[in-house]
Amino acid sequence: MELPATVGAKYLETIDAYDLDGVAVSDKNFKSCFLDDLRGYNEDDDEIGYFYLKEEIGDNNYYTSWFYSDRDVTLKGEYKEINEEYDEEYIDNYDLTLKKGWNVVYDSYTGDSYSLTSQKPSGVNYTWNFYDDSSFRSASIATKSVENTKSAFSKLKESRKKR
Repeated sequence: MELPATVGAKYLETIDAYDLDGVAVSDKNFKSCFLDDLRGYNEDDDEIGYFYLKEEIGDNNYYTSWFYSDRDVTLKGEYKEINEEYDEEYIDNYDLTLKKGWNVVYDSYTGDSYSLTSQKPSGVNYTWNFYDDSSFRSASIATKSVENTKSAFSKLKESRKKR
């Protein structure tokens, strides 16, 4: 997969301090773009589904995503959110060291905890999956390891709500 060297400013977002309460950010003015899947289209240019890298081990889900940053930045810390309707607490852990440009990042959903890190979790072997929008089918194939070559934080909250 080849991503563009730079991303236009109209596609980049700054972080909302509320999204990262409790997380230390080395430069709060950084702008970013988060890519967690690749959309597939047919010959008529209609979206037919999406590809994503995932490993499922028991109840734990691990994903590979791509994070574009307009500058070098680190994000470290823990954000806690309480869902009063369901009386549940969610914990988001961040341990990111991002370089200017595209970065491979690893999302992990384990129990009521979510983490986003620059380090690949040990023992996790990601495979490409395709989710077919038209028939709700999915398929997967094995692939080689990936090397480290919208606002992520708002998108991550949306993903957690879908779980």
